[in-house]
Amino acid sequence: MGLSLEEDHEVILSQSLETLMAERADVLVIAGDVFDRASPPNSSIRQFNRFLNRVASTGAWHRRRGRNSACAA
Repeated sequence: MGLSLEEDHEVILSQSLETLMAERADVLVIAGDVFDRASPPNSSIRQFNRFLNRVASTGAWHRRRGRNSACAA
């Protein structure tokens, strides 16, 4: 088992959220793999889901259309 990067990931996700809010971004595009393995640890999945929920609460999705709900493509 390798070294846990959970704390490092939290710093990056928090910085990303701060930038989204500061720039009043209309959308967040995630291109590429989120995880580095086919079956990531549950803690990593929960951490990323918390991040997405925080992004959704900023209104970054559908701000221009007046809707404040996340969508899946």
